[in-house]
Amino acid sequence: MTNCVKLPLSGEFTSEHALRSRWGPDARRRAVRWFAVLGLVAVPAALLLGFAATRTTDSTQVVAALGAAAVAVAAITCFGAALVIQFAEAVGWLLARFAFLIFIGAVLGIVVVAWVPALLYQHVEAIGPPGTLTVDKLQASLGEGAAARLAAYGLWPLQFRLTRDIIAMVGAIGFVSIFASFAIW
Repeated sequence: MTNCVKLPLSGEFTSEHALRSRWGPDARRRAVRWFAVLGLVAVPAALLLGFAATRTTDSTQVVAALGAAAVAVAAITCFGAALVIQFAEAVGWLLARFAFLIFIGAVLGIVVVAWVPALLYQHVEAIGPPGTLTVDKLQASLGEGAAARLAAYGLWPLQFRLTRDIIAMVGAIGFVSIFASFAIW
């Protein structure tokens, strides 16, 4: 026995069918709970990997930093999925009425995702040769204080070519995906 709500077997599939939730109340609660638990498990894992990245000095530092970023993105995705499932009707209502504005916002967001790191790359390269910068060197270029230290941790992975390529790839795939999603919608 499933907890999904069945669609009527008519010859037409309308936007109302797409927006109507096919999740039963039990399935929705279970999915929200699982995504929330996965997100809560991923947060300490990302923090632990980030801490490990600051404490090592060899090639494992890059792996730990990229792992921390990937796990943090996974946590955000899990929390987002839980919210979308929990508030499916509201999300459907927003999509139906504000699809074009969401599309424009997503395109601008992808442009910012590609543009801001490019500016930050230039700043990091001006500080020193790539691959040799430490968090302390980056912090010294930014100033003193907790905010400068936190910014230095964020800038540190940008000195590596792999990080730059991954961000560029995410920007390109995101741009294409947004246009395809809007065209399908």
